[in-house]
Amino acid sequence: MDQQEDDAKPGLEPGAEAPEGAAPDAVETTSADEVVLRCRYARGIPEEEFERVRLGPNEGITAQVIAETKTLWTDDILADARFPLSQETRALLAAHDICGILAAPVVVRGQVLGLFYVYPEATRVFTPDEADLLSALALQVGIALEDARLLAAEQEKG
Repeated sequence: MDQQEDDAKPGLEPGAEAPEGAAPDAVETTSADEVVLRCRYARGIPEEEFERVRLGPNEGITAQVIAETKTLWTDDILADARFPLSQETRALLAAHDICGILAAPVVVRGQVLGLFYVYPEATRVFTPDEADLLSALALQVGIALEDARLLAAEQEKG
């Protein structure tokens, strides 16, 4: 782990802005002018590699899903011009043969708290039904998170 990673802190630093629609604790800053999205973990890519990924605020399918707060997918993330990638992210995806990605936002009170990703090991085309299923799962998670927050707030009062 390099020094920059040791110094990176979850959440926003004073004066930094989250990408439009992103929850402040879903981002971090690595310098005064660089806001990045931090990936936590995904199965299929070794955890230590995945956790080093830092996506710029306009990078990849993640930025589009956050901006549009809707489920999006591509059959080939490396060739899809809608989703620009840094060289580091492109290399990581290519090294693990990741082409197709389906991503759905977990939204609570209008803020994206996280995303669910599906990326198959084999090249395949996602269907609208699969996108709808992942969207429904993400919606249910958002509802559960909000219910938990409301319950905790009520318990604090009582």
